[in-house]
Amino acid sequence: MARLTQPPLIQQRSECELSNFSPPDGLYSLFILRDSGCPFYYRFYDNTGAHQDPAILGGFFIALSLFAKEVTSGELETITTQPCRYSFHRLRQGLLVLCSAKNFKPLTLERIAKRISQLFVTKFCNQLLKPYPAAKSAPDLEKYIGEIFRELSSQTQ
Repeated sequence: MARLTQPPLIQQRSECELSNFSPPDGLYSLFILRDSGCPFYYRFYDNTGAHQDPAILGGFFIALSLFAKEVTSGELETITTQPCRYSFHRLRQGLLVLCSAKNFKPLTLERIAKRISQLFVTKFCNQLLKPYPAAKSAPDLEKYIGEIFRELSSQTQ
């Protein structure tokens, strides 16, 4: 059976390509998903989940979000497991999911989510509607997220 998934705009990169891209300690992964569950962007920042299929995770996260909305008439905000916290943030045409250490500061996580959501809505949201977004925007998204991490890092020091 063939799998019909759209390729993500950006995939995980090697450490040497990420030398100037430093996420906050305790942030494990970041997903920007289309409403279909297909990843528009994803990044595993450590080995937690790095062997997982992002398309399967994306579909699972969207399914959880839709289930919560159907059952409770509200948005899913957080799921906590033994080692991790998954934070869900609705975008206009998709979903932002952040996975962090359980003890990661909630305020910092909220600031990251708010900044990435604002960035995405203003600069990239229309690309979620395209079946295969233009690859030329990928470096820009990566660059902006890196700037958000650097800015937040300098504010906490």
